[in-house]
Amino acid sequence: MLISASSRSPQQFVNLFMAGLSAKLFISLGLIILFALGIKENIVCFMISAIIIYFSFTILEVVSLLKYLRKV
Repeated sequence: MLISASSRSPQQFVNLFMAGLSAKLFISLGLIILFALGIKENIVCFMISAIIIYFSFTILEVVSLLKYLRKV
């Protein structure tokens, strides 16, 4: 979806990319809160692990998109 938007319009690509990142952030945050409410022990460790995983996948997504867009 992002790749096809990049070929059509740069503004549409930016809008879709930012919407996707925002949706992923809010969904991840909601899941972290739900799990944190259910798990009463080691909440801090769980939250730190979830945040590290989220940022790792976000960085991977941005790097892979940059590599693709540089080819185009």
